[in-house]
Amino acid sequence: MQARGLDGADGVEPPIQGALLVAHDAVGGFFAINGDTASGRAGTVFYFAPDTLEWEDLDMGHAALVHWAMTGDLDEFYVELRWPGWERDVAGLAPDRGFSVYPPLISQGPPIGERTRRAVPMTELWGWHNDLARQLGAAEE
Repeated sequence: MQARGLDGADGVEPPIQGALLVAHDAVGGFFAINGDTASGRAGTVFYFAPDTLEWEDLDMGHAALVHWAMTGDLDEFYVELRWPGWERDVAGLAPDRGFSVYPPLISQGPPIGERTRRAVPMTELWGWHNDLARQLGAAEE
């Protein structure tokens, strides 16, 4: 399956086949509804975590994802992915951009607040995380 890019451009290959991207977060995490992949139930939401570069089954459907995003414990979910002043930084971020973090979140290193963060197009984060996952053998094949 060839996916449309997050910015509408053709040719961005999804790191998980048979899924529909429905959301992303500011640090390059992606939410997708499982369609016909071998793992997980069809219709469940998976999260591509930037700190593991793996798809995690959230064991919820799209409606539950929206409800969780509005009322759930996001502080707990993102505890390792937030830094002092993140609210201000994210408020100034365009919807089609996210933060590239260096060293990458999957690597050993200081907390995210002590790492370099730079706003980049979300398609760049998508491609970079996907390429890194493939190089490390973490991506779904």
